[in-house]
Amino acid sequence: MKSTYRFVIIAVFISSLLLITPQYAYSEPKPFTIKTDKEVYSIEETIHVCGTVPVVLEGVPVTMQVFNPRNVMYTVGQKLPNADGIYDFDFKIGGGLGIVGDYTIKTAYLGRNVQTTITFGDLTATTDGVKVEFGGNVFYLPMSLTNGNVQSYEINTNNTSIVFSISTCETEDGEFHVMLQRALIDARNNDQDQDFIVLINGKETNFEEISTTSTERTLVIPVPTGAKEVVIIGTSVIPEFPVNLMVITAIGLIGVLIALRMGVLLNKEGKQLHS
Repeated sequence: MKSTYRFVIIAVFISSLLLITPQYAYSEPKPFTIKTDKEVYSIEETIHVCGTVPVVLEGVPVTMQVFNPRNVMYTVGQKLPNADGIYDFDFKIGGGLGIVGDYTIKTAYLGRNVQTTITFGDLTATTDGVKVEFGGNVFYLPMSLTNGNVQSYEINTNNTSIVFSISTCETEDGEFHVMLQRALIDARNNDQDQDFIVLINGKETNFEEISTTSTERTLVIPVPTGAKEVVIIGTSVIPEFPVNLMVITAIGLIGVLIALRMGVLLNKEGKQLHS
């Protein structure tokens, strides 16, 4: 009788475990996640952040913190998740703290934290191309990168080059199309066009010049996955001071030379009269 009673107790215990286990699996909390709609952003673009929280407690908000490339807090916000546990934030980058580089986005909820990163570039794109300002002049360079984004540029007068910082995806190669204004950068020798030199991550690469006019030269450059930098080297770049200033300076020098020459002539004539 005792053995039968013990068997019944064990059977009831095992049955209760079988009933409890599915309930526990069903009530297992969701993962705490965070993601953005893109990896690379430029000026005036809205960064959309979203994710899910493990459980939803009424009245408890998700806290978001954004840190710029210097690890300085750029913005902070709070928002309640919806009933499904989904939360989202929107913000833009600009102003003095909105520098170019990688930003860290952190969200916190019920003592747990998750984070992700985005890249922000400062290129101003217009219908005429990317706006490039240098030496008091403004140029518009139409450009596109099929496997990523152009983040920033730097004009180097020492080696007559333009350096493009880029961000590319990690799964596919692409092409960088850029139309260069001759007034900004050119490659010539004895009034004859020469080939530019193009470097990808410091290594020389082949490219194709698909269009050439009296004012522009268009290049198509293969860009491998993971590339960070494209350098285009010519024989000349625009001077660091404005053309107007050059003209004014030249006129001033001509005036000084004329004045000096007239002074010399007047002195000669004066000596001749006195003699």
